[in-house]
Amino acid sequence: MSLNKLENCERWLAVDTDAGCDDAVALCLAMQLSKSYGVTIKLLSCVQGNTSLENVVVNVSKCLEVCGHGNGSGPPMYIGADSSLEGKQHDAQYFHGKDGLGDAGLDHPTIGPNDEKGAVDALIDISKEAAKQKNVHLTLLMLGPLTNLALAMRKEPNISSMVNELIIMGGCGNARGNITRTAEFNIFNDCEAADIVFKNWNLPTLSVVPWELCEQNPMDWAKFDELFTLETRGKTDVGVFLSKILRFTFGPQNTENRREPGAIICDAIAMACFLDPSIETERERVHVEVELQSSLTRGQTVIDWGLQHYIKRPKNVKWITNINQDILVRMLEKICFV
Repeated sequence: MSLNKLENCERWLAVDTDAGCDDAVALCLAMQLSKSYGVTIKLLSCVQGNTSLENVVVNVSKCLEVCGHGNGSGPPMYIGADSSLEGKQHDAQYFHGKDGLGDAGLDHPTIGPNDEKGAVDALIDISKEAAKQKNVHLTLLMLGPLTNLALAMRKEPNISSMVNELIIMGGCGNARGNITRTAEFNIFNDCEAADIVFKNWNLPTLSVVPWELCEQNPMDWAKFDELFTLETRGKTDVGVFLSKILRFTFGPQNTENRREPGAIICDAIAMACFLDPSIETERERVHVEVELQSSLTRGQTVIDWGLQHYIKRPKNVKWITNINQDILVRMLEKICFV
């Protein structure tokens, strides 16, 4: 949906995150630019993934504080699942550091989560609240494994009818995975949860920002270094914060990642697609299923691109295939520089 069509709506956002480095970039984009885009961030929910749930809660708190919400003025944060539906965990310390934020040695935050309820109930409640309102457009943006959402769907099967839009950062449409040969990390981390979501969501409202889109749209190193070097002159507090946490993964000393053509900051792309849908320049309507059985391809998002004309499956997922990266760069410049 274009921004013009949303002008008469109050835009509500609920973000579910596993709070690694790219999640932090996305959260800072949302909190710093929400007013510019007419967005109200209603909640942040935490799920294990890139790092442990305990670390995720701390990392989200750090993002809230650096964005000026250390006094509790920001969106409430809720604690969700600490493992997949099958009780498994697959973290990404190798990419995000042991603490999930690049082991940057940042001060421990002073704020904590909302203890009145958990993430699952929070997602259900905000969806019910939005459904009762006139001229409200609620988006759920999932930046990590889909465990919290799947649990919410089990508890409230009608939740998808209450939500205007679901955006998932995850999956890959070309079977070139980043955690296994064919699977993307977020989907693989909880395949059963992903299967529940793709099978049972009111799918025309579902958009996917897949791994291959992010991989094909890296930020070139010259622009990355311009934004995220540790030079603090002219930087905002957020700019300094992001520069510190991104050094572990993308700094000049990381020769392995620097072999790539640029920095792949997946969740920032997903957040940019929410904030300004005009960033999407190409997309396709497809049918998506998640492989659960095969030992070789478990967690693969199997896409029907419509090549088998004699088989008609509903093309009810919007699979984003290209973006205008300049829009994302301008967003990052706004939050990183005074």
